[in-house]
Amino acid sequence: MSKSTIVINGIKYEGNSLTIKNGKVQVDDNELVLNEKEIRINVLGDIEKLKIDHCDEVSVLGNVKELKNMSGDVKCKCVESIESGSGNINCRDISGDVKTGSGDVNAKSINGKVKTGSGDVKYLK
Repeated sequence: MSKSTIVINGIKYEGNSLTIKNGKVQVDDNELVLNEKEIRINVLGDIEKLKIDHCDEVSVLGNVKELKNMSGDVKCKCVESIESGSGNINCRDISGDVKTGSGDVNAKSINGKVKTGSGDVKYLK
């Protein structure tokens, strides 16, 4: 898989995976320093893995294999599996399971199981 452009608060990075845990940001194996409290992530292209414990918004203009976001809204084209603690999920196609503790799930197609603690599931046309 070729590397995607990952834009975090306007700064561009190249990589196939992004992890944010306990305030530490890692693109592939490179640790980054972010001093901002508000984090906005845009991925331009396909990405293998996104694991984020907190951000304000994640937007992927491509496909995602695995996406875990503990807090914040998610927008993407196609994803294999997605899990969110709180925040709305807006995807065109979800080929696997989707789970959210608190938030709505909006998708054109969902091929796996859907579980939401509090939120609505809406199939888009």
